[in-house]
Amino acid sequence: MSLNKIWKQLKNNASTENVLMTVSDIVNYYRRGRVNINPSYQRNYRWTNEQKTKFIESLLLKYPIPPIITIKTENDLGLAEYEIIDGVQRLSTIFEFMRVKPKQGEYVDNVNQKLKKLEGANSFIEINGKDWDDFKDEQFDFILESSTLLFINFVTNDEDVKYEMFERLNSLSTELSPQEIRSSIIAMKDAIIFQSIDREISRTSKTFLNKGELAKRDDLALFIEFSLIKRYDKYIDVINKKIKFLKDINSKNKNKHFDLLLTSYVRAVKIEELKEDLNDYKEFICLNESLFFKKFDNDKDSTVGNVIRFFFEILSFIYFKSKNSINKEFYKINFNQNYANIMKNKLNRNNPNARARFELAKKIVEDYEDGNQLF
Repeated sequence: MSLNKIWKQLKNNASTENVLMTVSDIVNYYRRGRVNINPSYQRNYRWTNEQKTKFIESLLLKYPIPPIITIKTENDLGLAEYEIIDGVQRLSTIFEFMRVKPKQGEYVDNVNQKLKKLEGANSFIEINGKDWDDFKDEQFDFILESSTLLFINFVTNDEDVKYEMFERLNSLSTELSPQEIRSSIIAMKDAIIFQSIDREISRTSKTFLNKGELAKRDDLALFIEFSLIKRYDKYIDVINKKIKFLKDINSKNKNKHFDLLLTSYVRAVKIEELKEDLNDYKEFICLNESLFFKKFDNDKDSTVGNVIRFFFEILSFIYFKSKNSINKEFYKINFNQNYANIMKNKLNRNNPNARARFELAKKIVEDYEDGNQLF
């Protein structure tokens, strides 16, 4: 097929439109449920009051402001609805300052600092110390309400194109980590189910992950990988088509290919399947209780150190093949070596990329027979 034909086919999968919207219209749409800024799949609301004030100042003075990027759909009444993909913190700042009542679980629960009075404006300094009531008293509220923001609305009925757009938009910036993007994609399928999964995984993971790992959302990354291992045979062909794996398997970024693997899986898997996998995952964590994917020290008769991702992967594959094998004795026999030594013996590399490590775990368990050693 020629480049022109392929281009026309891909181009017709989606369209964009640019619309200027006033703050007043945005607030009205939000109150009617037509603007969704639910940050369940966005980064935490991190702006300080000074950052919020500078944004309000820029809006009032008509300084350049990045556009709000949305996915535009139609509800059952044929009215436009907007899922905010980029611009949550900007809109949240407006709603917070104007005291717009948030929907349950939205921006008010995620604030870093609550904006009561403006502070930190350095051009329009007269607004410092003012709140929304002061704006209304001075009949200045109209100026903010009539200010405009550019909305770039992405219109498509193709779910996969929607995920691709979101992933690409955020991958080209430094705002979202790969795991935040994956969380976003899951929540785009169903935000309520995602929130329930998120709560369960967070609660379960506190037993074996430290605060830093939880802050990076390593807990969700581990759960997603566990689910992938469970459904690997079902989804691997679909995943490979989405990834179109890069030839440079020795990329300097050792997690690049693995991130592609997990993100492609998240795009393919059904949200109901992830919900179903919660019970398996909780049982899996219980089977590993007090051992938790660490190296076994024979002298201390216990595991020591930090969670080793390769051990987690091995044990996940084992769970779906022979879960009754998982116990202290299994750890003692199979996980008493240093990770680097295992990699050196198996792959002749001390620190392989994450995709090669995952594939090695899969092969080791496929070849494993009950009663034998893994390595």
